Amino acid sequence: MPETKRVPWQLSGSWSAAVLLGIGSLVAGLIAGRPDVVVTGIPLVLVAAVALNARHQRPPTVQVDEDGGERDDELYTAPLGISSGAGLATVAVTGAGSRPDSYVLDTGDSGLKMTIQLPLSGQRDIYVLSYSAISADSSLTHQTVPLRPKRYTVLPDLGKLPALPLPPRLSGLTGDHASRIPGDGGELRDIHPFQAGDQLRRIDWRATARLSPAQDELYVRRTYTTSEASIMMLVDTESDLTAEAATWYGGDLPSPLVYSSLHLARSAATVVAASYLARGDRVGLMELASYRRGLRVSAGRRQLELIRLRLTSMRASTNLDKPAQDPVIPSAALVMVFSPFMNDDGERLLLKWQHLGHTVVGIDTLPHLNTSGLSATEELALRMELMSRRDRIARLKHGGVPVFGWRGPERQDVRGGGRLHGLEGSDAAPDQLSMTTGLQMLGRSAGRSRRPAGRSVR
Repeated sequence: MPETKRVPWQLSGSWSAAVLLGIGSLVAGLIAGRPDVVVTGIPLVLVAAVALNARHQRPPTVQVDEDGGERDDELYTAPLGISSGAGLATVAVTGAGSRPDSYVLDTGDSGLKMTIQLPLSGQRDIYVLSYSAISADSSLTHQTVPLRPKRYTVLPDLGKLPALPLPPRLSGLTGDHASRIPGDGGELRDIHPFQAGDQLRRIDWRATARLSPAQDELYVRRTYTTSEASIMMLVDTESDLTAEAATWYGGDLPSPLVYSSLHLARSAATVVAASYLARGDRVGLMELASYRRGLRVSAGRRQLELIRLRLTSMRASTNLDKPAQDPVIPSAALVMVFSPFMNDDGERLLLKWQHLGHTVVGIDTLPHLNTSGLSATEELALRMELMSRRDRIARLKHGGVPVFGWRGPERQDVRGGGRLHGLEGSDAAPDQLSMTTGLQMLGRSAGRSRRPAGRSVR
């Protein structure tokens, strides 16, 4: 950490009070002939004189050893060091989503550590620390010195789904999925007479002996090639709705330590991407309500890390205007949209892509809501928004777009336990399947009814 500019001590209000009381006691005692009053003022004057003489001494400084910082699950711990100097150090630390805490430290303290709770996901300043110095008798103070905030990246956790749906057409020439494209693979296409261009290793001698008794014609085994699927994930970044419904209408800032729609979108998209990429498929990532260029569909471990990093950098869009052009989806791609479905734009895009022939799946990422602290007007507004959301999801299902829910663990750490009377569970759509169950059912049904991706050449 660069050394800050040295600033001299400043006289505090306690020093001024000591000077006034000391001089006043001396003058009053001499005038009144009261030695006891004079003796009372002498220590105060001496303390003020000593403080003037100590102004040239160096104040203590506080440093955070970021190189020695360690992460332990959801906590970040870093050593805290205090340099030698005159007086005490007062430290104010503000962690992610918490109120400032103040401490008074002595220069002789050693082995101090600062422990901060990390946010659930994303890139954030996990703490803001500032310190100042004060003399032991409170006669001298030093200006507050802010330290550089610590920015930390919390990647979404990896996971794996048991079964996943595939797009109706497979466009690649490598992968683990059986396709209907002629080529080298494992699934038998047909037995065909040998012709120009066929490989000798494809000759089926048993079929030749059976189909050509005169041994005047050779027969070869023709197969279908294996292919990979293309998956395009889109994350709705128009808003980041936390589980604390009271933060939707102003007031306290949303805490990064409670579940939010964007955090659930990050975790769900990471699980989906890791599951598809582990099977050799290609996955891409784009943002709704953002001008940033998306990640094209690709495969491999590097693509998974790029997706995780891009997900952590996603924040609620601050642009009042949206991109004029809708995202362009690659052909033969399965489209998965992660959104709380609180606006009509997401519904329009999903139905548009469904009509264009894409297989579209919606993932609902609105967390379970805590409605405590809402006023009557805010509760009515929330009730109307949730009813509109339910109608929006119902229209998507009626249009052929399945919507599954992803809400994280069953027990979420939300303060209080408020509920909307008469709308219990309205933050979730009625009879909504979880993402794991819904994708597993789609994967099984799509495996039985997937259309051919190409025709056999005769």
